[in-house]
Amino acid sequence: MRKRILVPILLIILIVALAGCATTSNLSSSTKNSVLDFPDNQNLNLDPTVPSNAPFVVQFVTNSTETIPSKELTVLTEENVPPPSASGKPGYRFEGWYLNSNLSGEKIEFPYTLTENVILYAKWIENAIVRISTPEQLYDIRKNLTGRYALSKNINLEGYANWEPIGSREEPFTGTFDGNGYIISNMVIKDLVADEEFNFLPYGLFGHSQGRLSNIKLHNFHITLDGDLSRFYIGGIAGHISENGTLTQSEAIGVIKNPKFDYEVKFADSFVGNREKPTTQTDFGLLVGRLEGGIIEYCSSSGSIDSVSHAREVYAGGLIGKVVEGTIRFSHSNADVTAQYAGGIIGYNDGTVVRCYAEGTMKASTSYPGVAGGLIATNYPQGTIAESYSTGDVRARNAGGLVGINIFDYAVGIGGTIRDCYAAGNVYASEYGGGLAARVLGKIPINGYDGYHELVRPPINDDSHDEIMHRVVRNCLAYGNVEAVAERTEFLNIKTGEPMVAEGVFFSTFAGGLFGDAQEVAIEGCMAFGNVKALSKRAVGEGGGFAYNSVYANNLVGYSTRLTDIENSLKFRNFGSDRQDVTRNEENYTSKQTSDTLDPYASGFGPAMRLALGLNPNLWIVDDVDIANGKYPRLHI
Repeated sequence: MRKRILVPILLIILIVALAGCATTSNLSSSTKNSVLDFPDNQNLNLDPTVPSNAPFVVQFVTNSTETIPSKELTVLTEENVPPPSASGKPGYRFEGWYLNSNLSGEKIEFPYTLTENVILYAKWIENAIVRISTPEQLYDIRKNLTGRYALSKNINLEGYANWEPIGSREEPFTGTFDGNGYIISNMVIKDLVADEEFNFLPYGLFGHSQGRLSNIKLHNFHITLDGDLSRFYIGGIAGHISENGTLTQSEAIGVIKNPKFDYEVKFADSFVGNREKPTTQTDFGLLVGRLEGGIIEYCSSSGSIDSVSHAREVYAGGLIGKVVEGTIRFSHSNADVTAQYAGGIIGYNDGTVVRCYAEGTMKASTSYPGVAGGLIATNYPQGTIAESYSTGDVRARNAGGLVGINIFDYAVGIGGTIRDCYAAGNVYASEYGGGLAARVLGKIPINGYDGYHELVRPPINDDSHDEIMHRVVRNCLAYGNVEAVAERTEFLNIKTGEPMVAEGVFFSTFAGGLFGDAQEVAIEGCMAFGNVKALSKRAVGEGGGFAYNSVYANNLVGYSTRLTDIENSLKFRNFGSDRQDVTRNEENYTSKQTSDTLDPYASGFGPAMRLALGLNPNLWIVDDVDIANGKYPRLHI
């Protein structure tokens, strides 16, 4: 009888022991000291059944040869979270514990109260790297521009009335600088002086950098450029990054101002007036003024840029003013930008933009040239934009929800393209307005297409175009309403400075759900959702009468050339929404460009749209689309 009782008991003990061994095995396998073995903490859920008042599991990735066992804690302190031993990482010193596997963000400051299970990642700094902990030490970096530096404390620059940038046009910074997630605050730059030899001068925390900048947090900075000065590269973190320079995991929060310059007419011995010129040929960016051949990734900005110069060649972007052969990826801006060329992240782009987004409001002049885009003001022939979006409203003479003006050059044939993007803001233009872009232009070589079309990829192979046309815009969506309205001209009286208004204009306006104007390009797999309005009128007589000027508006493209075959939706898969309204000079317009429309309020619209437009399911989220409740297709970013 006793044997019959003992057998079940022994079996139970054996099962419990085996379960314990399995648990121990799983735990030991999850405490390896490799960053790749662990997800970031935002995705960590070691045990969802643990009560909220119970200790949390803390795991350690030392990034060295040492292993620190897991602990159960409620508060992290210096006593219960000891630093790893330096012997496990010869030639380095321990900097601190971080919550992100890429060691970005701020390091853990003790005491730290836990609200969930976490993994702590150890950051190490080479012994040869100089630690910066005071404003004076930061300033002195200019004495050795090839050195290696890392912040070890927050730094307040309010003691410097006018910060002098680190690195100049002639002597750029070529070392490394790791901000370690600490904050540099209250930088002020003002009273700039133009170069006597008309060279462009770089201004920012760093002036000109060809080195590696990372983990910098620049907060509450103020930069002012007087309204009569020109030829500057101005950015919060760096004025100019060139060659192989990089900026990663950084953020800039601040304000850049370029105020109006009041003209003064000075008469000498003749009747010839002498007027100072307003700011021109200047690049403004909250992050970087000009990027030339470098890389910017995982960066962000917020604040504002306000340049009221009416001159051309003033480019401003929430992140970067001008990009020339550089790359920007995985970055975003929530800045409001006002400038002659205003872009949510870039003013002038001749580089590569991938997986970026902008959320601010863009404004440019309603007089010529006045170009603004929710993401980029002007995208030039070597500029490419992919998997990006903008959400803010745009106002300008040439206003586009995503891009102001996009230029494709058949002689170049490698850029000027937009792929898998969307714009969600409303557009208000005084001449050209488009939900995606104000204008999309294809530049034809002076001797025609021959000898050039084979350089461009991918060509369209069909009888009607004979490989001449090329898909410049593909798989893009525009959600906002578009207005191109011109009713009056506003200006300032030079003598009195008083605002003046002249009723009426004498030019046409162009508005489209996708583009206000499209010339010599092909567009594939695109859709517009918003209403479209074009209005232009001029005064007639003295009794307040008026007459309409000609306008061009439609659900997809306001005006297009013969070769821009937007109407062939079966071939190029472009669609409008059957809920779109189009008005031309206050009259409803019903002859829309494609008879193929989709009902965004229909059940299962998201998957149907993805299939119709040929959207990549790995890039687009459409299954939960609910247009009636403001939930539109979006990107995996």
